[in-house]
Amino acid sequence: MPDVNVVTCSASSIEGINNFGDELLTDLYGRWIEDVDPSISVSHLRISQLGVLRGSAREELDRASLLVFSGGGYFADGYGESRLHLKRHLRSLRNHRVYWTVAKAARRRGLRHGVFGLEVGPLVNPVYRRAVKRILTTAGEVVVRNAESLTYAERLCGESARATMHLDAALAISGLAGMEVDNRSDGGFNIGCHVHRLGDGARAQLMTLIERVISERPTDSEPRFFYLHDQRKLGEHATESASAERTLRAGFPETTVIQYRDPMETVRQIAEMDVVITSKLHVGIVARAFGIPVLAVGRHPKIRRFYRAIGEEEFCGEPGDFVANGLPSRLSACLKGHERPRLPVAERFRESALQNRAAVARLVSTVVGVGA
Repeated sequence: MPDVNVVTCSASSIEGINNFGDELLTDLYGRWIEDVDPSISVSHLRISQLGVLRGSAREELDRASLLVFSGGGYFADGYGESRLHLKRHLRSLRNHRVYWTVAKAARRRGLRHGVFGLEVGPLVNPVYRRAVKRILTTAGEVVVRNAESLTYAERLCGESARATMHLDAALAISGLAGMEVDNRSDGGFNIGCHVHRLGDGARAQLMTLIERVISERPTDSEPRFFYLHDQRKLGEHATESASAERTLRAGFPETTVIQYRDPMETVRQIAEMDVVITSKLHVGIVARAFGIPVLAVGRHPKIRRFYRAIGEEEFCGEPGDFVANGLPSRLSACLKGHERPRLPVAERFRESALQNRAAVARLVSTVVGVGA
């Protein structure tokens, strides 16, 4: 078989972006591509914040047989929050520079491409909107990760729409080889926490919420606290995460802080938790993949979209909502009823996430035997 080289592109392709969710999806899709044929070479594109394809990136595209956009929220630039108008505009300009640059470079080389696991829309920048439409309508496969993205893609592309919807690929992570989790029985009750962008009032409510969870934990278990970082980079998210870590350690000095280094290492660490409180999407998705109950305290619409899709919207809210209204009844029953609380996700949702693998295999099979 001639050499087959597949290049992946995601938010972690942008220099300086090293967060757990994007790197996890890149790793996961890379594994699924190699599963089609172990001789396939998979590389991950790197591109500057200004959308400049450096020499190495151009060479990777020159050798490539296929380009895969591998999951994330980057085919969107706004969610109707007027206070973030400038930030939305700047994000839109960056995304247009980066992803449209990659798509155009692939088109000039006659390179096939596929789009997997993406959030699509809303798009407030008409220039970027046209670029996303072109990427979607010329792709060999388009898989979006929630019903809202599917509706938006169909509205955007009209009769040319070819998108399907499957749940985020990370929900299938527990099925990977080496991801098996021991049934820990050490008398501990592990509370994993990762939050950012919480104001002072919300952080005070978060501490009260943690106390509420502790009060409803399994009888005779010893609470243990873990703060899970999900980024290596310096910048806004990491700074806010560090501030939240200090808040948690002030209330619970015995907190163990887990730094982010590698996505699969973080997956294993999340799998050791008994309950997770997080404002980030993929920390929560991975926890749910292992049946770990999650309280999702993030404001981003993509978070509520995921939990709505798996029938768990009541697990989303501000910390104060759970303090005022109590924990979701399913969570309370789960915490009190098991030594290691587990709330398994319905099998049909796991199967939906695994359909991403089948879609990748279909696209990759079109170039296996064709070569670059």
